[in-house]
This record gives sequence, C-alpha cells and structure tokens, in this order.
Amino acid sequence: MAKIGRNEPCPCGSGKKFKKCCGEKSEKVVHLSEWMLHDQIMDVKEAIEEFADREANNIAGAFYHSMLSNTYSLSELKGEDHWTAFIEWALFDYGWEDDLNLFQGFLQENRGWLRDSLIEELEKWSGSIFTLYEVEGVLPGKGMELYEIFTGEKKVLYLPGIEDLEEGEIVACRLLSAGDRYIILFGLFAIPPVAEEISIKEIEKARIRQSWESKYFKTWWEFFKHSGDLVLRLILDIQDYADDISSALDIEMKETIARIFLRTPRKELGNKSPLDLCYEDEGKEKMENFLDDIARGKFDEPPVRYSRYLEEIMSLVDIDLSPATIASNTWEKDSYLQEALFLLEKMKGEYFPRDIFITIGIWNRYSNEKKPVIRKKGAWAAAMEYVYSGMIMPDITQKELEEKYGVSVGTISRNSIKVEEYVQKQLTQEDDEEEAEPEIVTSNQMQKERFLFHIENTIADKNLESKEELDDLLNTINQEGLPRLDWDRVSPARRAQELVYDAWEEEDKEKRIKLAWAAIDIHG
Repeated sequence: MAKIGRNEPCPCGSGKKFKKCCGEKSEKVVHLSEWMLHDQIMDVKEAIEEFADREANNIAGAFYHSMLSNTYSLSELKGEDHWTAFIEWALFDYGWEDDLNLFQGFLQENRGWLRDSLIEELEKWSGSIFTLYEVEGVLPGKGMELYEIFTGEKKVLYLPGIEDLEEGEIVACRLLSAGDRYIILFGLFAIPPVAEEISIKEIEKARIRQSWESKYFKTWWEFFKHSGDLVLRLILDIQDYADDISSALDIEMKETIARIFLRTPRKELGNKSPLDLCYEDEGKEKMENFLDDIARGKFDEPPVRYSRYLEEIMSLVDIDLSPATIASNTWEKDSYLQEALFLLEKMKGEYFPRDIFITIGIWNRYSNEKKPVIRKKGAWAAAMEYVYSGMIMPDITQKELEEKYGVSVGTISRNSIKVEEYVQKQLTQEDDEEEAEPEIVTSNQMQKERFLFHIENTIADKNLESKEELDDLLNTINQEGLPRLDWDRVSPARRAQELVYDAWEEEDKEKRIKLAWAAIDIHG
C-alpha cells in the first residue's frame, strides 16, 4: 500500500489534508493504544512482584548458583540496595539458555488473563539485560533519555518524577520494553562519579577474561545475558570501594561548605556573619530564625543548596557554651576550670561553638587525668588552642598565640607536645576498642588501589587482542614500571580519579579538600 503524505488530500474524500482528517485520528488511535499497553504493563509489574514473593525459595536457590555467592552471603545481599537487581537476574537470566527461567514460569502461570498483544510485548523481556547507561537527557515529568555504554543503543525510560539524576551520570539498570518506551521493574542504581570509569573498565576486563577462560561472547548482549550475576557482583564491589572514598571526602567537604557559609556576612543579619550571632547577648533568637530560614531553603542558591547542609551547620553553632554549662563538668581543681573559662574567652568570635566545646572537652579530660601544674594563666589554654587549631586552621602559629595569651613560645611548644601525645594515645585506644566499626581505608591500601587502577587503564589503552600480548605488557611493567601518563590524552573522569587519589595521600587537610573540590569540578 502506498504511503499517504501528511499534506496530501485525505483519501476519504473530505477535501481536507490527510494530517487534519483521518491521519490525525490514526495518530490518536496509535497514541491511545500505546497508553493502554503501558497501563496493562503496570498491572503486570504488580503481578510479577507478587510472583517473586511466592518464589522466594527458588530465588534463594538461584543465589547459591550465582557468582555473588562467592563474595556475599544471602543475608548480606538481602541487606544491600542491589537485592532487587539480583531478583531481576533470578527472574530473567538464571536458566535462560534452557528456557527454564522463572519469568517463563510467570508467563505460563498468567496466560489466562494476559492478552496476546501483551504477551508478545512481555516475551521481549526475556532478552533484557542488566547493564550501564549514561543519562543523555532528563525529560521533565516523563523520564530520561539513556545511552547504553557498551552497545551504543539509545532508549527512553518512562519514569515520571525522577529529579535527582543529571545529564552525564551513569546508572545501572535493566530496561524492559513497554511499547514505544522502556520501564524498570524494581529500580535503578546511580554509579558514584568516583567509580564510573573503573566500573566500565572492570566490565570490559570481565568480558575479556571470560572469553579467555570459558566462553567467547560475540556481542555485548551475549556477555551481559550470560554473565549478569558477575556484572552485578562487580558493581557491588566497586560501590563498596566508592562509598569508602565518597563518605570520607563528603564529610570533610560538607563541613567546609558549612564553615564558609557561616563566616560570610549577610545583609539579612545586618552585614554580620552567622558566626558573629553565636556570641552576641541577644543573638540566640536571631540564630534560631536564621536556622529556620535555612531549613526552608531561603538561602539555596545555585550551585549550593544550603538547606542540604543544615545538619552540618547546626552541629557547628547549636551548642551551649555558657560558663555554668562548662562548670557543670567535673574538674579536679578550680584552677583547671578557670583555665577552661579563659580558653573560652580567647576563642570566642574566632571559632565555632563546637570547636570550643571540643577543645574544652579535651582539656577537661587531660587535666583530670594528667593533673598538670599551672604556673601562669593561659599556658595550657594556648597549648590547647594550638593543638585543636592544627586540625582545622593549620596556618596559625605559636608566635600568634604568644601575643594572644601572653605566654612564651617555648611554653606553648612544650605543653602542646604533651597534649598531642595524649590525644594521639586516646585515639589509638578508641580505635582498638571499636573493632566492630567498618574498616577505614589506609594510605597503604589506597596506594595499592591506585597502582591497580593504573595497570587497568594501561591495559585498556593498549587494546590488547590476546593473552600473550597481556603477558608481555605485564612483564614490561614488572621490569620497567608503569608508563608515564599522557595528560593530553587522559579523559576528564580519569583526571578526576587521579586527583581523588592525590587527596587521599595528602596529609595537609586544607590541601586535601582543595584536591577533592578540583576532582569534582573536573568531573562536572
């Protein structure tokens, strides 16, 4: 049948253009058909969720035949956000080659109420894969345009209400056909920026390894369909690694942003900074109103939404530093209390209430345990400020404190060394007592991670085609070391990753934060 142009006369004889007559009706019918199909699929989603609950034992059995069982226990995986992605693997991929997977069982069980046209659409789900996509665009009120990283396919995900993802981010998910668009069954998972490049490289390496060791996959679809459990395990492992880095950097960066914000004069406060309010006699009510304004988003300005940092802001300022509160602590001698009050007087206005609270707390513990002799007022207060300021204001000098407290540099130096040794010993004891706490990534571990990262990228850059070429390259690295980076050819994501490693290895806190910000700026 010849195709009728939209601007041609309608064949029904109405005299109107086709697009204004039967063509318009045809488009509406097609559009309505798509929406009817989509609504039916939403009903199927609910039925699959109920089916998965009934098949819990079979899903657990699939776990013990998966690659994830080599790393995780079933209870551990159930505690992860990615448990739903595993359920999808058990439904669509496990036993797929033999047409024995659970999803085929679902279709057989529900054919009685499923229309033929709907079954035809659902049959496509059997070929779905769990893979990585880049967000190419966000469609307000509709969803996202996604680009499949390994195959280059472009797809539209129907997901109304999605707001927390931006163009360029990487997500892991399984897309299911729903007419002219795609949906997700349980959820999608954003890959942290620090782990995006390594996630892609690890998956590429996994396909090469599997081709050498077991089976050659002609296409990426074959690899993902046969190795979905391996891909999910890789993403989980990388997520754990990224969480360690991101959480450590995130804490420091959030506090830094809060500190800068609170030190900045504002018109709403009469050109005073929020820090100034902390120490004014009538500033308490103003500060409470100011914190309420932050919570309501009054100061949310691109690119920073300060309402998201309310917890960090309140932790810095919402502390009672009245002399009565300080005196309510247990003090071995009144002279120790007087030194604490002198320390409060000298630090007010320059430091946040939490900083002073922590410093006085250290002095309280130190003086009660070590019982130091106070020969001159301010001798220990100056040492306490010097020790604590080294954690947050490394540029302050003992000479500046000599003038501030009226004690000699020599006295400050001797006393601060004793306090630093005490603090370090206390931290070591606390680390020994908290064996149940999660392991913190050490500098040595990060150096190993960085070395492996360089090896992985070197291998990927060489585009190796055989195991012999890989062996030759590894022998060369072993004898001559890794080749120097060509920064002109390094991707922005990799440069950002290198800066993250630099931040981990940097001992100076201020420089570490600057490196972390630089990494974020490069990554966008």
